[in-house]
Amino acid sequence: MWLNSRMAYKNLCMVFGITQGTCSKYISGGLRALGRALKTMPEARIRLPDPAEMQVFADLIENYEPGLTGVFAVVDGLSVAIEHPADPAEQNAYYTKFHSGCRAQNILAFTPDGAICIALLNYPGSWNDSRVAEPIFRILGDDRRVPRPFRILGDSAFRNRLLQPDKLLVPRAKNQFSRNRRIRRQQLQAQAMVVRVRQSVEWGNRGIQGSFSRLRGLLPANKAQRKLILQAVCHLYNVRVRCVGLSQIRTVYLEPLQVLSEHDRVAAFWGLDEDEPVVPDS
Repeated sequence: MWLNSRMAYKNLCMVFGITQGTCSKYISGGLRALGRALKTMPEARIRLPDPAEMQVFADLIENYEPGLTGVFAVVDGLSVAIEHPADPAEQNAYYTKFHSGCRAQNILAFTPDGAICIALLNYPGSWNDSRVAEPIFRILGDDRRVPRPFRILGDSAFRNRLLQPDKLLVPRAKNQFSRNRRIRRQQLQAQAMVVRVRQSVEWGNRGIQGSFSRLRGLLPANKAQRKLILQAVCHLYNVRVRCVGLSQIRTVYLEPLQVLSEHDRVAAFWGLDEDEPVVPDS
């Protein structure tokens, strides 16, 4: 209840009939126990897909956007507000002028089934996405973990000159388009496909913040407590997606295939051809 709401301790105390000290103790202990329990659940696991799963996810994205091959995940940053740390040096690291406050930066990668496959959590908010995502660049650069032609799609903030362009797909900058009209038209069409698929990571970030309202408030300044909250939220989000199936990403990429399979099942039952309607005549 605490993770799914923004209510203060005093409101929880009124709901459950306990004191604030008891409420704080149970929330702190409960988060640690929840984290240990979630790490043992296969549904909550955050892991990089194997090559066979990458192929399945790449086919799902290509089925949604023909012409975009090899993309098995989409990555983006998620910034959350935190309380101002007491240490001036730490406060300076987490302060961002754009938000006029202290933030913690997180990098999340989503697969077409809606689950989180990569999570880099609890980094200073003043860091750029490309700096936080350095572990992802190292993973993508290892052909044993991410073989070609598989790659990840991100926005322009993840552009890395040291990484092979066939491992990380990002939108083109304005000065990277050709002056030739025919080539420019093809590049714009490819750019539109990248932007449409990149939208799915926004659905994932919105699904996390919409399901766990605690992230829309101020998270604790203590790094250890904040890490427990962020880890629990990411694991619970995966449980929700895999067990309940509520995810906009999953709806977009998997639901059309489920409709097609339902059509085939009903057509086979009634003995219809593939191009005939599935509803029989009365």
